[in-house]
Amino acid sequence: MPPNTDLLKVWLEEIIQQHARTSDVQTTCVNARAPGRNRNRAVSDSSVAPPTVSRQHQPLRSARTDEDVPTGRLSQLHLNQSMPFPSLPPPPVVTDTPSSSPDWELQSTTSAPISATRPTTYSAASGSQKGSRSRSPVKSPLDLQFTTKPLRYEPALPAVSATSSILSNVDKSLLRDLKKIATGQGTIPRSVQHEVEGVLGELDEVMSWMLKNDDEDGIVLPGLRREFDDVKDLVARSIECDVMEMSEAAWNTDVHMPLLHLALRGSPAVGAYNITTARPCRELLPKSLAVEESEAKLVDLSINVRPEMEPAVAEHIRLLLAAEPVALRTINQSLYKLLCWRPSAVCIETKGAASGGANELEARSQLLQWTSAWLTRMRRFLSARSVDQIEADATMAKLGFPVIIVSCSAWHLYLIKDTSAAVTMYSILELGDTHSVLGIYKLLSSLQRLAEWAKGPFWSWFKQDILAFQAQ
Repeated sequence: MPPNTDLLKVWLEEIIQQHARTSDVQTTCVNARAPGRNRNRAVSDSSVAPPTVSRQHQPLRSARTDEDVPTGRLSQLHLNQSMPFPSLPPPPVVTDTPSSSPDWELQSTTSAPISATRPTTYSAASGSQKGSRSRSPVKSPLDLQFTTKPLRYEPALPAVSATSSILSNVDKSLLRDLKKIATGQGTIPRSVQHEVEGVLGELDEVMSWMLKNDDEDGIVLPGLRREFDDVKDLVARSIECDVMEMSEAAWNTDVHMPLLHLALRGSPAVGAYNITTARPCRELLPKSLAVEESEAKLVDLSINVRPEMEPAVAEHIRLLLAAEPVALRTINQSLYKLLCWRPSAVCIETKGAASGGANELEARSQLLQWTSAWLTRMRRFLSARSVDQIEADATMAKLGFPVIIVSCSAWHLYLIKDTSAAVTMYSILELGDTHSVLGIYKLLSSLQRLAEWAKGPFWSWFKQDILAFQAQ
């Protein structure tokens, strides 16, 4: 029986179509592993294109391209093919759901896992430039008693003893004068008496013992009237800072520094400066019994002697500092440029209205630590000249060192004494207040008396005992 050629032809076409489907599946797998290729391009093992099949002779299972095959069923389709083809690793599973993990935690699916490491986060303790170092709690004067040389606070001077006194004659002279000024004695220029009386409150009055002669300060009448106008302006600024609860920096700028400049404008040998950013030298700070640094404390303002007014002394200071190590090339306790050259006579710590009583404790602590570092610097100068301990103690006992705490408008005087046993801070008296004309005139007279002490006894002591300067 002759073969049925039509059936044979259909059978051969079906074999060719099945072979084409197998080639398409292989191409789909390769394209899935290699993005960028044209997934719609047909790949054939034969150079001969499969014959065109008419619609009536199409096989029951039509050929499917990669778009027709779901990605998750590719491997199942591979196993169902009757003709062998190279085995390829399955493509990675792709999901449209974004990962909740950070990018640096993703791992490769085709290589050995790499342990993910988060970006390093630097803490403040390791010197980070991001953020700022948190400040440790402020030490109180009680805590400072545990430094190697105790730092102490006393609310009053001890009772007078017939055998000994902690105050030198210079100290007594200064404090007695300041006590008189604090009562208002001799603080108001006689020429502006009527102007002052015109701005006083209902309960205030100018007493005769509060007046001083115009020529006592060497200021002529026009200067005294300008000074009175400046005093009124300071009162207005002080009240505004208080009512508006302005910051410590605002008080310094608007009230405290203008007051200091007004008081010292007739004393070119001394000057008042804002030293808020000055930091003490680390090795001069008081050490605790555990040989740890105590907190580095800053102060705000200072009254300094200007040695350049005496060129020979200024040159002596230059030569002295040239022999010092770079970390201690300063005449004071800080490498702040101004303080490297101009000795500090009176240091002032200012506080705003924020913390009330806590401000007072913090200010005492700051002044104790700051002044203790300064006293250590002075003793270093003495030891560099081989001065023994007994002589050094005697030198440091010649003077007490006045410091001031300003709490908003109120100015309070303290005296710091250095002995072999401890550094002690004594509360002395209220100098004045910037909320009233009478209070500011008290402050002007007190600051002028402190300036006289700075350019007189203090500067003489500093030149002779600390610098060992010998006039030619």
